[in-house]
Amino acid sequence: MGRFLEKRRVRAKGRNTNPGYRSVRAVKSVSNYSATRSRRKQSGFLPFIKRNYKIIAIASFAAVAAVIGIVLIFGGKDTTATSAQVDATSTVSVDIGAFDETQEYSYEGVDESVLGGLAGTDESLFSEEDQAIADALFAETGIRIGVTIGNIETDNDEILLGMLEEVACAAEEDKIVYKVYYYNAGGDYNQQLQDVRSLLKNEVDVIIAGSTSQENFEMVSYMAEEAGIPVVAYDAPVSTGYAINVVADQETWGEAYGAFMAENLAEGNIVQILGNEESGIDSARAGAINQALAANANIATVGTTYALWQETAANEAMAAYLSGSDQIDGVITEEGMAEGIIDAFIEEGVLPKVMCGDATAGFIKKWYALLNGGVDITPEDADEDDEKVMFTAEPGAFIVCAQPAPTSISAVAFELALKLAEGCVLKSEGMTFEYALETFITEDNLSVYYEMIKDQDDSYVVRDVISDEMLESLFEEPQEETE
Repeated sequence: MGRFLEKRRVRAKGRNTNPGYRSVRAVKSVSNYSATRSRRKQSGFLPFIKRNYKIIAIASFAAVAAVIGIVLIFGGKDTTATSAQVDATSTVSVDIGAFDETQEYSYEGVDESVLGGLAGTDESLFSEEDQAIADALFAETGIRIGVTIGNIETDNDEILLGMLEEVACAAEEDKIVYKVYYYNAGGDYNQQLQDVRSLLKNEVDVIIAGSTSQENFEMVSYMAEEAGIPVVAYDAPVSTGYAINVVADQETWGEAYGAFMAENLAEGNIVQILGNEESGIDSARAGAINQALAANANIATVGTTYALWQETAANEAMAAYLSGSDQIDGVITEEGMAEGIIDAFIEEGVLPKVMCGDATAGFIKKWYALLNGGVDITPEDADEDDEKVMFTAEPGAFIVCAQPAPTSISAVAFELALKLAEGCVLKSEGMTFEYALETFITEDNLSVYYEMIKDQDDSYVVRDVISDEMLESLFEEPQEETE
């Protein structure tokens, strides 16, 4: 099962095993900076304090701790404080008897900044000079990833870029990467040429290429190869020129829905409301759905409608089916149309026996409500004193599944690019990775996903995330360092 995306933190295992050419430059830079600081060293008491404040602080703390220890050991039995003393001094004293080194003490209520100062973890106590050095070092050695987009021509291209930006922003915020550079050539070959030159000038560690034509992709991969920079692609239009190419496994997506319907609907009529008949993506999905449905000869598909992923159009199409002569026992749909379809059923006062929906927050909320108390269908003109009218699914009579569309390939491409930038080595260069979804929602795990999306907008979509195990399986095992 896939996982709901929050802010993915990439594990440090294997990181920086091959830091790249920029690390050499970083060592020189930091060395020069240190030399500059040594020449500017000042003499006198105050400069001495500034230079050695950490040592002085530690020594002072140790001295205070030693005094407290002596007091506890030799006078602990007589240190009980009265309530009057507590009130008078506004401090809290505890009678701990003889000092016990194994005893665990609670710091509940102690100010976090005080604990942070004692532990040396309070970053606000760091000097500006130290922070400047850390920032300079991160700017020199931190990972840089370049993204070159040929053109945004379809909604799917826009979704793919959005998915990539989502995980990339999280990585920047968590300081897993220093910077991600985005360039969209807008279909202009010469512009993409300039974009790649800019990425190389910014000394990126890896380039991600997507939504790019064959001619442009060949140019991108040639320039990157000349500079020694690996290319990670998603939906590459060619079979070479990349370290790895990520493509969506549309057939597996469609097969999952067809098999679920065939297994859970004993017999009856179903309809399919899909996206676009002219889309290669939908053609692959529909073919796999129908092939899986063939396992149950008692199921008949009485209609297929392409509603262009529009919720309103899907609602109208479903309403037309329900007003027809055929009884509809099941429905298969996708990407943003499921809530409109289930609304059409509720308006007719019925529910399908089996439904394959989508992973939008709106549909998940309505599905959960139908199974847990019902959906409010009180007429708008009802009096305030009238009881609410709730529409509820009968137990076992409404069997549903949902999975997100496999549009996470660009996010997967980012994860792979990050691993390469960290120095990991692919098991095979030039491979194509067919990414199959790991997220599949049924009544068994519905409550988990409901808790994740209940406060999200209805348009929010649960996104599949590649598992660490799957990610690691594409790379060589890290080599143990030998002395």
